Amino acid sequence: PEGIPHMVSDKRVLTDPNLNRNVYVVGINDAYTDAGYKKIQIQFYNKTRRAKSFTYRVEWFDAEGMNVGSPMEHRTPTSIEGGQIKTIVIVATSPKAVDFRVSLLESMD
Repeated sequence: PEGIPHMVSDKRVLTDPNLNRNVYVVGINDAYTDAGYKKIQIQFYNKTRRAKSFTYRVEWFDAEGMNVGSPMEHRTPTSIEGGQIKTIVIVATSPKAVDFRVSLLESMD
């Protein structure tokens, strides 16, 4: 059926233990664009009542497990309000990318 998210295992998510106490990944949905590029949608939830800042990085891998270089390999800062869910969509920069790893790190404010 259309419209039902295909949630993938979060074993590909590496989270800073300090951040994990406050913000966690609710789920990851993956799909392909019409042009054949892998895309992921990540939902984060802030368990606290205060805004939290963090950075994320996505690494993309080809079918042989080799890293596919990407501008998204640098850390991207973001923040999430207390008690809120935030969704981020990221598209691979190469059609060779078939898998990914997301790493999250708490920002030092």
